[in-house]
Amino acid sequence: MANNLTATLTLAYGDTATQGNVLSRQNFAFSLAYAEESSKIVHVPASSTDFPVNLDTVGSPKFLFARTLDIDVTLKLSDTVDDVPSALAAASGWLMICNPSGQAVKQLLVTTPPSPASGAHIQVIAFE
Repeated sequence: MANNLTATLTLAYGDTATQGNVLSRQNFAFSLAYAEESSKIVHVPASSTDFPVNLDTVGSPKFLFARTLDIDVTLKLSDTVDDVPSALAAASGWLMICNPSGQAVKQLLVTTPPSPASGAHIQVIAFE
């Protein structure tokens, strides 16, 4: 069964150096169809550092969307030189992640705080 992930965003652009300049804005919306098998929810224990989440729901994921369902976490890719973690707040929406080299994304690393003791639940939808 196919599901849809719909994103809406506003792109602001223009000269920010000029004082009083008003940026131009463009609204976008798009939907991505995905199979239920390409989505998974993973439990990450509390106080984890670089907990590995294997992206094995599709053959060769090129990008993914991730969100945390309950607590703030940090996420980063395991197989790239750009390993700067991205902070993700609970219930803040989806974060799109891709490998800057265009290679398949094999693993996501998650760091969680010590509290709550129940840890975090991360939902990941991978796309080829």
